Amino acid sequence: MNDDLLPSSLEKASPTDSHWAIAPHGGRLDSVLAGVSGVSRTQVQAWLELGIVRVNGKISFKGSLALRGAETLQWTPPPPAPSLVKPEYIPLTVLFEDEYLIAVDKPAGMLTHPAGQTVTGTLVNALLGRVPLALEGEDFGIEGYRPGIVHRLDQDTSGVIVVAKTRDAHARLAQMFADRRTNKQY
Repeated sequence: MNDDLLPSSLEKASPTDSHWAIAPHGGRLDSVLAGVSGVSRTQVQAWLELGIVRVNGKISFKGSLALRGAETLQWTPPPPAPSLVKPEYIPLTVLFEDEYLIAVDKPAGMLTHPAGQTVTGTLVNALLGRVPLALEGEDFGIEGYRPGIVHRLDQDTSGVIVVAKTRDAHARLAQMFADRRTNKQY
């Protein structure tokens, strides 16, 4: 397994605890914080609007804030909203699974995650019926409930999708996609 997906020293805290990290590199605040926190940039933007992100002790509202690296980041996620997505027992073809990741063959016709009025029959429903996923209950926001999902395939597209089972694996996998260290074939 790739060492980039092994657990790091980031403390696993409950959603209402403050989280701390040192910015590992320069870049936009929203992008860097998304990478270290394991949530999407859209979710980070929502946190910034709420004023719950600090850089070197000062509240920041700007996702475009340029970081140099080595800044102290602190964020206190709000309590999770109740999940409207329920586990379903939908058969899946599992290609790989360990304690950090699960790779499945998503069939054509299945949505990757709930969207709009569709809250059943998705890959997320099927996965929740099989395994606990990263960010379960914590990533319900502007873009919907997408636990463990780092990339997606369109509804009518079949293929392999890799899903994180831990917060740490999610953060590392998201960073690998952001840094274009993944290889996609179509």
